[in-house]
Amino acid sequence: MTAVFEDQLTLSTGEIEIGAFYNYMIIPICFATLSVVVVLRPLYIISICDLYSDYLEENKEKVELPDNPTKGRSALITFVILMMLLIFLSSFGLDIGLGQFLE
Repeated sequence: MTAVFEDQLTLSTGEIEIGAFYNYMIIPICFATLSVVVVLRPLYIISICDLYSDYLEENKEKVELPDNPTKGRSALITFVILMMLLIFLSSFGLDIGLGQFLE
């Protein structure tokens, strides 16, 4: 791979700059990850659900779903409070001296 990008990867001294190589290689890695996360994973989940529903129909079984979680509302409230705290700290962090504290 270094032979393909040799002109872009070499410094004026002729040494290979490995950081530039990894910058070029992140593009195909991102495309591969994107294709798995966006395309293949949802297709896998949908096909597994379809297979399971076919299995239930063949065996004439009923699906027993668990009750709705009672802690869902408290988790949502906790998430909203944490997001409001994060927005506040990112907006007014320098004004309240957070930058000096982190240095």
